[in-house]
Amino acid sequence: MDEANNPTTNAADIPDIKSSITPIKQVVHKMLPIATMMQMKSLDQLTALTPENIDKLDDRQIREHLQTIMTDLHNILQDK
Repeated sequence: MDEANNPTTNAADIPDIKSSITPIKQVVHKMLPIATMMQMKSLDQLTALTPENIDKLDDRQIREHLQTIMTDLHNILQDK
């Protein structure tokens, strides 16, 4: 199964965060308006991962933000 069909649930599982920066920027750019409307708890972390801000972060910070966002999304989906 490829990554698209078997997504990771742990940011620590992303092998090389630097090679994932472009897709992260793209997803965050699309997700931010929806997250804002939903008043997601991880809005600050999403903002930190925008194309304007992500280059200021180190790998550890990016992984922590991604994990917070994934946990927030998981909790939202569990509530439905």
